[in-house]
Amino acid sequence: MKRILVIAAALVAVGVFVLLRNRFLPPATTPLPHNLILISLDTLRADRLGCYGYARETSPNIDRFARRSVVFVNTVAESSWTLTSHVTMLTGLYPSSHGVVNRQQRASSKLVLLPEILRRHGYYNFAVVDGGYVSRRRGFDQGFDHFRRADGNVGTSLAKVRERMEILEPDQPFFAFVHTYDLHCPYTPPEPYYSMFKSPAAEPIDTERRCGERYAFLDTTAAQARFIGDRYDGGIRWLDENLRRFLDYLDSSGVRDRTTVILTSDHGEEFLEHGHIGHRWGLHREALMVPLIISSPVISPARIEELVGLVDLTPTLLDLMDLPIPEVMEGLSLVPLMRAETGGTDRPAFRLSELTTTRRYPPWEVPEGPRERLIHEASSLDDDYHLIVDLESGAERLYDIRRDPHQRHDLAPALPLLAQALRQKLLQYIVKVSDVGKSGVEDQPTLTPEERERLEALGYLGN
Repeated sequence: MKRILVIAAALVAVGVFVLLRNRFLPPATTPLPHNLILISLDTLRADRLGCYGYARETSPNIDRFARRSVVFVNTVAESSWTLTSHVTMLTGLYPSSHGVVNRQQRASSKLVLLPEILRRHGYYNFAVVDGGYVSRRRGFDQGFDHFRRADGNVGTSLAKVRERMEILEPDQPFFAFVHTYDLHCPYTPPEPYYSMFKSPAAEPIDTERRCGERYAFLDTTAAQARFIGDRYDGGIRWLDENLRRFLDYLDSSGVRDRTTVILTSDHGEEFLEHGHIGHRWGLHREALMVPLIISSPVISPARIEELVGLVDLTPTLLDLMDLPIPEVMEGLSLVPLMRAETGGTDRPAFRLSELTTTRRYPPWEVPEGPRERLIHEASSLDDDYHLIVDLESGAERLYDIRRDPHQRHDLAPALPLLAQALRQKLLQYIVKVSDVGKSGVEDQPTLTPEERERLEALGYLGN
């Protein structure tokens, strides 16, 4: 009997302990969700960042971020302008596939964008964008719970993102998308960034209200191009400083420990390397090579030399979230590369880029006949060669990028058989990725006065 009483007393004591423990100790927790933050720094070419080898100190904070991230050293944009490139970025489809290739178009509801997929899996999606070609009227609001136009620079936009993050419940996974034109023409960052970099023999030039096609008519000198390039570098440093505050917040708040953060761009920028100022003039490397830096708590830092594309971004992010990748997507997940896994899916032998636009020429270039013509260029870029083909005129240019990384010497006349072989592969690939049939295209409604003013300021409407 005495033994039974002892056992009963022990059981009561255990029960009391469990009750007290459950009352005064916090309940067992489940892992916090994995979030996504995608920051698109419009018009940022990769080779102007320190982490991509640039000598000027344009990006100390981005460089610090890169040291803790996966840096894709050779990332190719599938187009050299904003609308087409961002649709590719958020759908995992090539331009010939999604079909949103000219400024009269928008992404239709038939296209499935990254935030729509994430929403199906319980993500809360919000965006702060800089308008123009990345706007609600262009179809980019699809899948977002909160979508707003920026009312300042990227620092203001990132502050809005932080405010939105802080009102969410801790167990609510989110996707935040930020887009900014702060670096875009007219290249006018505030002081001290405007005057931070000075090239020898640079000649000042007024860049206000002279973006886009007007630069082709100015007969811009090399000295003026150096001045514009200095302003561009100052703009990068300004972006970098605004990013510092946000990246520091992610670290200090602990958010970064459960968040994948991506810094990238939609296209680069030309400073007379091939005769123009801007980007919607062709498919040379200065217009196509963009940064892609991914910081993720589930991936170790690395530098990856293999050629990749923005078309791979959405499949990669879905893979990082352990979410299924739709079969329709033509991009491939970069996670195997990030984890140094061998085998797996064969990657494309080259990167495809395309540009469709109507180009206006100055009178001295076209003294007779129409001064406007349709441009449809395509390029294939691999580890050795870069072929650019004008699909309307048949003209082609071929560069040996190992010996001639700045693409100054066209080898097409000297190597016609090589150019023909690369061209045939390029055309076959375009036919292959065109099978989706441009199902994502809708005509853009007539521009509002505000939209026209914004696009003209950015140089997209030819002023």
